[in-house]
Amino acid sequence: MQKRENNESEILAIANAYKIGDLSIGQFAKKLEIDYETAMKLISEMDMDVIDYDFEEDMKCINEI
Repeated sequence: MQKRENNESEILAIANAYKIGDLSIGQFAKKLEIDYETAMKLISEMDMDVIDYDFEEDMKCINEI
């Protein structure tokens, strides 16, 4: 199976969706067909914050308050 290439405008659109919170790092990686670590590196290289957390754990903490 051949990996498809992402064009620059597609990468920027997906990066923007991550930046505004519409995508998680995992979703970002899946859309670009790259592994999680590469996604974190790419996000960092694009001068965006790398936010890696467990949403369900955060929701559990919020619900306990």
